[in-house]
Amino acid sequence: MRIVLAAAIALAACGGGEKKVEGPDSVDDADDGDEGMDEGEMVSQEVLDGIKRVFERKVTVVGRCWEKAVDAGDLQKNDKVILTVNTTIQPSGSPTDTTIIKSSAASETLKSCVVNMVSSWTFPQPPKSLPFSHIYRFEEF
Repeated sequence: MRIVLAAAIALAACGGGEKKVEGPDSVDDADDGDEGMDEGEMVSQEVLDGIKRVFERKVTVVGRCWEKAVDAGDLQKNDKVILTVNTTIQPSGSPTDTTIIKSSAASETLKSCVVNMVSSWTFPQPPKSLPFSHIYRFEEF
């Protein structure tokens, strides 16, 4: 089985019956409001974009979690899954408190695999702890 990954822009142009994981949708909690933050605590757009790029670059690796869930019988090959992972990026670049906050599938194999993977990554270093969420889509195209 082959997992094919593409950005959202490419979604409309794709055809065939291969599974893909898509991951360009990120939501960061840092720009929900900057009230009460000193200028030294603000997270630069460069750091935010860098964190988002880590999630996007790892989309192939995350696709392996879908394969594990199918192999375990938790998912069917044609299942469409939207999964939101949330983590807190520490000033060291290490993620903590990584969880799945929303999933359209009940696959514990998929969820635990994604949590374990994201927990092992290194991110750009924000000046303060930064909550960050990212959405992955697993679907046929």
